[in-house]
Amino acid sequence: MEQPVICVIVPVYKAEATLPRCIESVLTQQLPGGLRLILVDDQSPDRSGEICDAYAAKDPRVMVLHRRERGVSGARNAGLRAATGEYIVFLDSDDALRPGALAAALAAQAAAPNAFVLWHYTMQPDDTTPVTTVAHPAQQSDLARLHLDCLIAMPWNKLYRRTYARQLA
Repeated sequence: MEQPVICVIVPVYKAEATLPRCIESVLTQQLPGGLRLILVDDQSPDRSGEICDAYAAKDPRVMVLHRRERGVSGARNAGLRAATGEYIVFLDSDDALRPGALAAALAAQAAAPNAFVLWHYTMQPDDTTPVTTVAHPAQQSDLARLHLDCLIAMPWNKLYRRTYARQLA
């Protein structure tokens, strides 16, 4: 597989109920330059690892890392080490991207190449969090608002340059 423009990293643990929806939401993104989905199975005791392997067997864009349990941060860091794209996006296994979300994030990045890109999210009644396509370059007012909302600490609503994210890890 050629180097993708975006690698989506999903830590997986006890996610068999929500994981297929998450995976499908990533794989159906229409993205110039392609994408890679990195599923990091943190030795989940349910069927999550099998679900990851099944998707990897049928789609070459899916990479699965099976690792001993180290928690969500360790899983994200393992995915980051395996990522090869110019950009990375973290997604939780109970989240789903709306159609066009990654293309909108790339378009926002192109509009302000030195910024990271963030987007808003909506919480569904069933407690899953699909990410919306309202992507825009981060600006001073956004950072202040997000800091107040504590969203800046959440890794899953942003597009990062991979090289920058590796410096933070």
